[in-house]
Amino acid sequence: MQGVWDGEAESRLIADEIETQRRAGRKYSDIAILVRASFQMRAFEERFVLLAIPYTVVGGPRFFERAEIRDAHAYLRLIQSEDDDLAFERIVNTPKRGIGDTSVQKILAIARQHNLSALTAVRGLINTDELQARTRTALSNFVRDLDRWRAMAGTVTHGELTETILEESGYTDMQRADRASGQTRLDNLKELTQSMQAFDSLQAYLEHVSLVMDLDRGAGEDAVQIMTLHAAKGWSSRWSFCPAGRKGCSRPSAASTRRARRVWRRNGASPTWASPGPARTRASASPPTVWSMAAGPASCPAASWTNCPSTMCRPRATPAITAPGRV
Repeated sequence: MQGVWDGEAESRLIADEIETQRRAGRKYSDIAILVRASFQMRAFEERFVLLAIPYTVVGGPRFFERAEIRDAHAYLRLIQSEDDDLAFERIVNTPKRGIGDTSVQKILAIARQHNLSALTAVRGLINTDELQARTRTALSNFVRDLDRWRAMAGTVTHGELTETILEESGYTDMQRADRASGQTRLDNLKELTQSMQAFDSLQAYLEHVSLVMDLDRGAGEDAVQIMTLHAAKGWSSRWSFCPAGRKGCSRPSAASTRRARRVWRRNGASPTWASPGPARTRASASPPTVWSMAAGPASCPAASWTNCPSTMCRPRATPAITAPGRV
């Protein structure tokens, strides 16, 4: 096991190790990364794209292709530029505002006819009788919200701006109401807002996303596999990385631990590298649980499955970290 400061450092360390294994002759397809939650994939995907390491996400879309991430980006793009009609069309009625598809298509047609952006066309239409009164009221409120958020952009960080938009637009409440997958989407959005803090401006962040999407052209058969433990059912790989212990992640359930055992029995208990996650989390009063799917005590450099070595942590004092048991 190795200790790292945060998710970005974790992704760099694992990417470096993958490149080392590649130079040693191992195929990318022999390597897998198993995470407990989908939001943990973001840092790895960005790192792999920048290093041209081919990868595929098993059991779901890539992070920036997820609907909730595209929706959040659409709000930000429309605030950044009123001329972004694709962003307008995506979020004008997301969440539901009572603006039907027929009204949206009429707005887009009028905008094209007069060589205007959709949002500029809306500013004029809300003062006419060409749309129903209820639709005009909803559009007027939408435009007012956009103007307020655009004014905020110069006074708060882009991460705070995104959180405000998601909350005030009702998008967060929409996800909370979805008991099936809403929490997963909220976790992904939280990861998004936290990752934005690394950029000096909203424009810089959006340019970064555009670059990542342009470079991410998919992978062939020889690609690193990224998946959640839930998606690992029936999976087989010879070399795996298991990022763990990230802030906001709960202790693995008994079911997920049993699943991990089955996976590794099926794969012959291949060598595994595991990270205990961000050091700032481990320095809290209640340190997170570190767990690995490696073959028993051999996964611990101190040959002790009870306490991790102090060298894993930063020089400052940190509480001992314990594992829930052998896997």
